Amino acid sequence: MSGPAAVQPSPVHIDPRIRARRIEVQRDAGRRRLQRLVDLGVVVAVVVGFAVALRTPLLNVDAVTVVGNHHTSTSLLLERAGIHRGDQLIDIDLHAAGTRLANLPWIGQVHLHRGLD
Repeated sequence: MSGPAAVQPSPVHIDPRIRARRIEVQRDAGRRRLQRLVDLGVVVAVVVGFAVALRTPLLNVDAVTVVGNHHTSTSLLLERAGIHRGDQLIDIDLHAAGTRLANLPWIGQVHLHRGLD
């Protein structure tokens, strides 16, 4: 017993205009996919570039200025604040540093500022 004989479909003639339109539709779909990939690549590149820029030496602590320290030495204030030259600006916890400084004697008010000068 053998199965039914495989029937080969006869080639169907497609109008050249319809065939050209099908090819055009497929190319447009490919272009849209490529454009989405390019857009995604640009977004990823911008995000990665921004993340890398945050960690460069351009955005680290270059100077710490202490003003109004009449009864406490600058070195003690800097040590207690825990902010050192070369630290990344994004990693500094100003609230915690301010709390540590406010607990020192003779400290009436603490104002910390992070900025690009």
